[in-house]
Amino acid sequence: MVMPMRPFTRICDACGWSRTVVPVSDVLSPKDFPDICPGCGGTQFEMRRATPWEVAVAKCKRLLKHP
Repeated sequence: MVMPMRPFTRICDACGWSRTVVPVSDVLSPKDFPDICPGCGGTQFEMRRATPWEVAVAKCKRLLKHP
């Protein structure tokens, strides 16, 4: 049985820009893993499990269809 990934947050090492992804299926899109930071153009990212607060904010943004 295929299961969705756990929610995760990617953080730019250079400027601190972050994006939290809460997958609704086992398929991820390329925007979930940017190669270049939209904040500073950096290419080094940290990936970690999303906190409950980050998950709640990401779900609210999805409901409001916020980019």
